[in-house]
Amino acid sequence: MKIKYVLSVLFLTLILSSCSTNDDPFQIEAEEYPRIMGRWPNKDDNGNWGIFEIPTNETLVISLQFTPSPYTTGIWYLNDIPVYEGSEFTFNGYEVGLEYKLKLVVSTDYHTTTREARIKVLPPVGNN
Repeated sequence: MKIKYVLSVLFLTLILSSCSTNDDPFQIEAEEYPRIMGRWPNKDDNGNWGIFEIPTNETLVISLQFTPSPYTTGIWYLNDIPVYEGSEFTFNGYEVGLEYKLKLVVSTDYHTTTREARIKVLPPVGNN
């Protein structure tokens, strides 16, 4: 009986000692590949970038999430010019018929990922 008890205690000790409090399966590491989460227009059947359409009298707001967020920087480019930094982009339509190239570059110290789309300015809606 003592041997069963000693073996049970020994086995339980081995199990508990193998579990480390530092092994958090949800811990975020800086080396993780950055990911962009949120709505983004799909490419068309020919592989062309997706399109955000915005009437000239409205505001386009794109809000996304990046991971691993403590280590990630997002830079938005409009026609290859950096215009915003962060997880949200705001655009006010200019002239009807114009198209703009939108690019989002999300980086950590280790990796980079991008998304690209077009913004097409449409005629105003409503009585404005």
